[in-house]
Amino acid sequence: MVLVSQHKQRQLKLFVLIAYVMAALLMPLMAFAADDGGGSPGSGAPTSGQPTGDGGNDPGDGDQSWWDPIKNYNFPDISQTLTNIQQTLPHINALVSALAYTIGFYMFFKAFYELKKYGEARTMMSANTDLRGPMMMMIVGTAALFFPTILNMSLITVFGNDNILMYGPTDNATFDLARTTIILVVQTIGAIAFLRGLLFFYKSGTGQSQPGTLTKGFTHTLGGILCLNIVAAKNVLYTTLGIVGS
Repeated sequence: MVLVSQHKQRQLKLFVLIAYVMAALLMPLMAFAADDGGGSPGSGAPTSGQPTGDGGNDPGDGDQSWWDPIKNYNFPDISQTLTNIQQTLPHINALVSALAYTIGFYMFFKAFYELKKYGEARTMMSANTDLRGPMMMMIVGTAALFFPTILNMSLITVFGNDNILMYGPTDNATFDLARTTIILVVQTIGAIAFLRGLLFFYKSGTGQSQPGTLTKGFTHTLGGILCLNIVAAKNVLYTTLGIVGS
């Protein structure tokens, strides 16, 4: 029953997410349609002295129709959209680092509290004592408090240096902007995955985790490092497989 309930919760969350995306896509069209039906002189809505034609079924007949809100919609410029995304990503990375610092402080305080309980239990000769949880909390808390340093050390361990490779410019400025934006998004996803891997390590040390939690931690941390330097990871893969590419 628990598994069924969790599955239904995932389906409900997915449905809500799809509904939000559909609403975000349809709201501009609905707004223009509302303006079109307002009857104002500049809105394009038919007034009492204007012909309505055959109901507006032909988008190219020149009459007011359902096509006008879409036809007159000012779609955003792709270059400006990509630029805005690039300007937003540094703030998201700063938020991830701040979240890592917060998690680190929380784990440190919780580790000290668990050590206090461990000492009291040992004093009362209790058999239900386990030091793995507090020690794992301190290790993961330290890694979270020094999150940028841990990322650089991991990059050096995997790639031999902490230089983030990027592609050179081409003759197509829009293509360069799109490619750079995609790489930056992948790097942000890598930082989030690395932090999630640390949380999996924390869960594996509490003794109450599900089987495979430690493996998930290694997978997330390694995948996060590869995403942080995705161009270098691609070069290593191409070299290993003997693929010739730029």
